[in-house]
Order: sequence, then C-alpha cells, then structure tokens
Amino acid sequence: MEQWAQVRALAGDAVARDPGFCMAWLELALTYDAEDGARRSLLDKVVALGDGAPGLSPLSRLGVEFARRSLAGDGPGLGRVLGAWPP
Repeated sequence: MEQWAQVRALAGDAVARDPGFCMAWLELALTYDAEDGARRSLLDKVVALGDGAPGLSPLSRLGVEFARRSLAGDGPGLGRVLGAWPP
C-alpha cells in the first residue's frame, strides 16, 4: 500500500505503451491524493477516453463512471459505483 512511487512508475509505463488504455490512466490517477490537481487532469483523461471507446468491458465502464463521479464530487454516486463492484 505504501509503494505509490512504484505503482505510479508502472502505470506511467502502461500509458506510455498504450495511451488509449483508459484503465491505465485510472490506475495512474489513483496514485495521487484526491486534492491533487494531477489526479483531476488524469481523471478527465479517463472520462474522455472511456466515452470514446465503444467496446469497454463492464468493469472498465465502472472505472470510467468512478472517474466521472470523482470529478463531480458526487459522494453518493461514488458509493453506487463502488457498490456495483464487481460487475
């Protein structure tokens, strides 16, 4: 749990290899504190990529919805997304 630098490096490598893979961007976003501006810009990327990807799995769709609800500051919506996990 305290190896955020390693997780950030691995997620960064994943987005470098496949910049269109929204779940790698989500993993990268989650390595930042909720108050960190970097997290917000990464979540924006997750939503943009997810909305443009027609063939996402149900799990990936939940990840995109998690990002959307996080950006909106929608605590109850986040609870519903997390309650639907796993799809």
